[in-house]
Amino acid sequence: MLFELIRLEFLKSFRSTSFAKSVMVAIFLGFLALMLLSYLFMAGLFLNRILAELVEGQGTTVTLNSGLIFFFLVEFMYRYFLQKLPVIELESLLHLPISKKRIINILLGRSFFSALSVVALILFTPFAFTEIAVQYGVAGAISWLGAVVFISWTLHWFMLWFKQRFEDSLIGVVIVFAVLVLGGGSTYLGWFNLGEL
Repeated sequence: MLFELIRLEFLKSFRSTSFAKSVMVAIFLGFLALMLLSYLFMAGLFLNRILAELVEGQGTTVTLNSGLIFFFLVEFMYRYFLQKLPVIELESLLHLPISKKRIINILLGRSFFSALSVVALILFTPFAFTEIAVQYGVAGAISWLGAVVFISWTLHWFMLWFKQRFEDSLIGVVIVFAVLVLGGGSTYLGWFNLGEL
């Protein structure tokens, strides 16, 4: 049934009047995403050296762990503006013998496959196996990387709920900026260091 839904979605887009334009836009956006992800991978390769230059005398692992909260705050913010809610035209599927629960599960699963879901994996994988594996072993590197990626993927699902709840209201934007400003500002001014968490 999953492949049948994928086939129906493909046929719908293929029969669209703007199919050629959609293909060209998808190719351009795919190239752009591939280029940005390759830059991100290069930044991940040199993350150890960058951190060593920024904070001399402190361990790069401790420094990165204390800054991860800010990575997740920034990820929360860019997911709010870039991540879209998954939509599907249910009217064309309701006459088929498919349960609504299965349609929703496929819709949510489809939303997970995007370039935003691999940002943390691409950025932190080189650091995990060049720095953390040396100190804590391969099992420690895998568990650390798994925790970081799991939190990033949890933000994906949380953002779906958050955008469904607050997307078209000023409250959503205010919450996003308040979290970022209070998180970064409190650490910068010395009120409360979020990195110590």
